[in-house]
Amino acid sequence: MITTIPISIETDVAALTDGIIAIRGLLRYDGSRVEIEYQTSADSMKYSKAKTIGFDLTDVQRIDYRKGFFNSRITFHTTSITYFQGMPGADGEKLAVRIPRKYRVMARQLAWELQTTVEDRKLQRIPENP
Repeated sequence: MITTIPISIETDVAALTDGIIAIRGLLRYDGSRVEIEYQTSADSMKYSKAKTIGFDLTDVQRIDYRKGFFNSRITFHTTSITYFQGMPGADGEKLAVRIPRKYRVMARQLAWELQTTVEDRKLQRIPENP
């Protein structure tokens, strides 16, 4: 089953100097791969063409979920800074996406599922004692 949740991403200083004011998009998870489809806006009326980045959960080190008053946040921590290279709003090896309040339950379930999958894959890589 594919899970899709609308997201927004906070702009960082580098994005603001490039003229990007807003970043919106969709977060998709199909059981093994996470895809983020996003658009950027230099003004509130005109958005760019959609761009997509994707990464496997084998590349994810940790996933954090944080509930706020107006929105929730899922933060992806990857094993390398190259996964989010060139994506506005990314901070090195991590990317935080905001989820609107009405999708909070879906976001919490998705974050739990993603983190569980990441931890299971870590356990599978540990060699058993002979």
